[in-house]
Amino acid sequence: MSERIGIVGTGSDGAALLLEAVLGRGARGAGVVAPPHPMYGGRLDNPVVSAIADGLEQAGIAPLRFNFQGIGASDGVASADATQADADFRAAFKHLASLRTPPYVGAGYSFGAATALRVAARGAAVAQLILLSPPLFLLDQTSLRSFAGPIAIVVGDEDQYLPLAELEQAVAGLANVRLRVLANVDHFYGDADFEELAWLIAATANEV
Repeated sequence: MSERIGIVGTGSDGAALLLEAVLGRGARGAGVVAPPHPMYGGRLDNPVVSAIADGLEQAGIAPLRFNFQGIGASDGVASADATQADADFRAAFKHLASLRTPPYVGAGYSFGAATALRVAARGAAVAQLILLSPPLFLLDQTSLRSFAGPIAIVVGDEDQYLPLAELEQAVAGLANVRLRVLANVDHFYGDADFEELAWLIAATANEV
C-alpha cells in the first residue's frame, strides 16, 4: 500500500519547506519519479507518473513520487526554474535513500524526465534512468553523455516535442541508451494503455 509522506526541501530563498510525496512498496531497491512541468499541471497523480510508479512496483522497486514546490500540498511557489526542480528532486532522492537501500532508479515524465537526467548526471547515486518523453529542447546533451549507467528513453511515435528521428540522432553512439517506442502515442499519452505502459516500465527496470 502506498504511503503519503512529507519531504523536507529548500525554497529559492534558502528556507526549508515541505514537499508532498507518495512512497510505494518494493524490496529490490527504490526510485524517485518526477512529474511533468509544474506550470502546466504536472502532479504526482498524473496518469503517466502513476504508471511509472506502478511499473517500478511490479519490478519490486519502491517508487517515490513527489510534487514540485507550489503544487498540490507542497509548500512554496511553483516555478519553471530548472535549478529549483533539481533541488526538489535531490531532496526527494535524499529522503528516499534514508528509507530504502540501493540500487536506485531515477525516473520522470517530460519536464520531470529531464530533471531526473540532470540530477543523476551531477552526482546522485542513481544506477539506472527511465525517462518518459523528455522534450528534446530540455534533453541536456552533456548530462546524457556523462551518465554512465543504463538509460531507457520511452517515447511515442507521434510525440510532437521529441521527434523520433531527432532523438535517434541525439543518442547516436551512446551504447548505454535504449529507446522504447510506443505506437500511436503522442507527448500527452492521451490514447495510451496505462496498464501496458506500467508493464513496459517493469520490464525495462528488470533488464538491469
